[in-house]
Amino acid sequence: VATLRAPCEEAVEAARAAAAMSTSVWVERRFPKKFLNHWSKGVVQDADDTSTQYWDLGVSGSGQIVGLSDSGIDMNNCFFYDDSANCNPYNTLDEDCRVV
Repeated sequence: VATLRAPCEEAVEAARAAAAMSTSVWVERRFPKKFLNHWSKGVVQDADDTSTQYWDLGVSGSGQIVGLSDSGIDMNNCFFYDDSANCNPYNTLDEDCRVV
């Protein structure tokens, strides 16, 4: 695994050069990791997105693994994207489209 850093104006050419190497198997853009769900702390503690009732009682889970909350799925990722006509993956069920 190798990470290549390049200024924006040089990134495309750098990616093409990396992809052309005989030892390259896969080249993809790497996005910075960041939390996308600002309200999850409240939703996980109560149905209210501003609630911190457990934290207010001193329960923080420090030193323990108590759960996992995901910030979402990237439906444009090549493993989930469905380029079939008229496929809307959000809040619908269409049995002719890929289902996540």
